[in-house]
Amino acid sequence: MFKSLFEYRAVQERHLGAPLAEERAKYLAQIAGRGMPRATLRHRAEYSRCVATELDRRAEMQRWRVDEIDTMARAWARARVVDGRAGSDRWPYANFRLVALEFVESLGRLMPVQAAVLLRDEDRLDDFIVKQQEHAWQSAATCRTARWQVRQFLQYLEGQGLNLACVRAEHVDAYFAHVAKRWGRVSLAVTAKMLRAWFRHGETQGWSAPGLADAVMSPRLYRHEGLLPSFGISFRRHRIGW
Repeated sequence: MFKSLFEYRAVQERHLGAPLAEERAKYLAQIAGRGMPRATLRHRAEYSRCVATELDRRAEMQRWRVDEIDTMARAWARARVVDGRAGSDRWPYANFRLVALEFVESLGRLMPVQAAVLLRDEDRLDDFIVKQQEHAWQSAATCRTARWQVRQFLQYLEGQGLNLACVRAEHVDAYFAHVAKRWGRVSLAVTAKMLRAWFRHGETQGWSAPGLADAVMSPRLYRHEGLLPSFGISFRRHRIGW
């Protein structure tokens, strides 16, 4: 498949040497059957190679939810921006997500979408998003990301038998230690920003203890973040308003 798509041997070898080469070739053959133009197939081939590389880095995950694909796509796209390979993460995210969903589904590893279970603080989360839309966030994508990130934190709290009123800095630190096992620094930095906004809003509403926003630790980001393997994540206390 790759030899029919690409003329140069070096390009062919790059695709053949990347993870899940046989599976990617089958995926490309499937979508080629839809009458997709050659240029589009080459584009999908490049993105599927990037997707396979990211999947290989997370080889312990055998099945993927749509929200997990979203998180991976956002982290990958933001890394492109940090590295100077893209001016915006909009199209890298959209293209990566599209190919990732198709490819993972072709592998039989995409989990079916299930109805979300309502959380104890669901109404508060709705209020938070509405207030941010009114005063801070104009982007629907930002609001979706914030909702997902805060929801993950609230689900973690419920799993630990904690309610929002009793949360302290050490609980927030424990949450970051928990998600750092499977998220990269870029994703953790996004999480930190969203949780700071959440805790600031929660403090004004009397839902959570004061000072938690300033207690959220932020991972250090580097220019080539996302391209090199991470051998540990360093955090810094963030005390600047977002």
